[in-house]
Amino acid sequence: MKKIIKNQRKSILTAAVLLMGVILIVFSSKNTSAAKVKPAKLPAKQHIKVDEFFDYMGKKFKIKKEGDKTYRDYITEDNPYFYAGVPDGKGTVTNEIAGYLLYGAYFYYYPDETDDDSMYHFVDYYKRVHDIKKAKYKYREAIKHIFGYGIMAGYSKGRYTHSRDFRPKKKITKDEMKLYVARLMDKKKRVPMSRDGQVLRTKNLPKKAKYYEYILESFPNKYYDRRWAFEVWEGVKKKGIDIIYPKDYRFDDGSMGEGYMKRVFDASSDMWIKKATDNMMMRFNVDYRTIKKDKKWYRKLYHSYYVFEDGRSAGQEKAIKPYIKQVIKNKVRIVGKVDTDKSSIYQSIGAMVIRFHVKFKVISAKDMNPEKIFYSEMGKVGIVMKPIKKGVWYDRIYEVELGSPVMCDFQDHAVHTDELVDWDWYDKTVLGK
Repeated sequence: MKKIIKNQRKSILTAAVLLMGVILIVFSSKNTSAAKVKPAKLPAKQHIKVDEFFDYMGKKFKIKKEGDKTYRDYITEDNPYFYAGVPDGKGTVTNEIAGYLLYGAYFYYYPDETDDDSMYHFVDYYKRVHDIKKAKYKYREAIKHIFGYGIMAGYSKGRYTHSRDFRPKKKITKDEMKLYVARLMDKKKRVPMSRDGQVLRTKNLPKKAKYYEYILESFPNKYYDRRWAFEVWEGVKKKGIDIIYPKDYRFDDGSMGEGYMKRVFDASSDMWIKKATDNMMMRFNVDYRTIKKDKKWYRKLYHSYYVFEDGRSAGQEKAIKPYIKQVIKNKVRIVGKVDTDKSSIYQSIGAMVIRFHVKFKVISAKDMNPEKIFYSEMGKVGIVMKPIKKGVWYDRIYEVELGSPVMCDFQDHAVHTDELVDWDWYDKTVLGK
C-alpha cells in the first residue's frame, strides 16, 4: 500500500513538472514570436508597385482601354526609349523610378508640347539636385527634367542652400503618387521654380518682397528685408538718384536698346557673383599661421577687386600687405561661409550691389576689436560691425559694391566698395536713432 501511494505521488510530481515545462515552453514561444516581429516603417500597402502607378495615371488621364492592352501599354507605346527603361511591373516605385515614369508620361499627356531644355540645363549646370549621382544613370536625365518642372522638387537641405536632395532610393507612398500626378496634370499645382531651377516660396513673404523678382524658399526674410545701400543717404529715395530695385535690374535697358541689360545680366551675372563671393570668402577665412605664404588666398582677394590691363589694381597692394602684418601680429583666425543669389542684385546711386549672408566665427585674436580682425580696402573706416566674441558663430547680412573705374559693358565689373557695416546696430549704438 505504501509502495502504491509512493508511486502515485511520484506520478503526480512528474505530471506537475511536465505541465510547468509546457507552460514555460508556450510562454517562451509567445515571447520569442513577439521578439521576432519588427514594426514596419510604413505599411506595405502604402508603397506603390510600378503597374499600380501606371494604372493610376491611366485612370486619371481617362484612357479608354480596349482588349488586353494595359494602361502601361498606352502610355509607353509611342515612346520606345521610355518603354525600354521601365522596370518590372511588380517592382516597388522609388523616387528615381517615379521621376522616370512621370517624365515619360508627361509627353503622353502633353503630346503637342515641345520640351524646353533651358530649365534642364540650369538644373544640370548649377547642380540643383544635390544627390543626383545616387540615382541610376538611366534615370538622371528624367529626374532633372521633372525637378525643373516642379513636379518632384525634392527635399530641403536647410537655410541658404541652392540645391535640394532628391533621395532617389526612397520608396514613395500612395499619397505622394497622387500628388505628383496631380502636379503633372495641373501646372498651377506645381512647385514654383526660379528661371535657374531653384524652389521658390509664395507665403510668409518678407516686407520688401515686391521689390524682388522672386523669393527663394531657403533664404529667410531677414536676407531680403535688409536696408538698401541708398537708404543710408537721406533724401536719395525721394530724389530718385539712379536706383534700380532687384526685380527691375535685369530688365533696365536705359538707353542701350531693348533687351540689352537682360543679355548682359545673363552673360555676366555668374562672373559678378564669383568675384564678389571670392572677395567675401577670403575676408571671412583668414589664418595668421599660413597667410604670409598663402599665395592662393592673396591672388583671390587681389583679383576680386578691379585690376587694370597692365596688372595694376585699384590700390589693393597697399591695403592687403599691411593687413597681412596685422593678422599675424594679432594672431587672427576666422572661418566662415558666404551665400548670395543673383536675384538680389540691385543698383544704388550708380553702383551694382550684391548682398551676402555670412556665417562666421573668430577662432582666435588677441584684440577682438573687429577693426583689428577683418579686411577692408578702406581700412578701419570700412569696418563698422557689432562687437563679437571669440569662438561664437554669427549670422550677418553684408553687401559689396561692384563697378569699373572706366566706361565698360559691365563684363569687367569687380569689387570696388567693400565696407562691412551692421546698419541697425550702427543706427542705435552710434547714431542713437
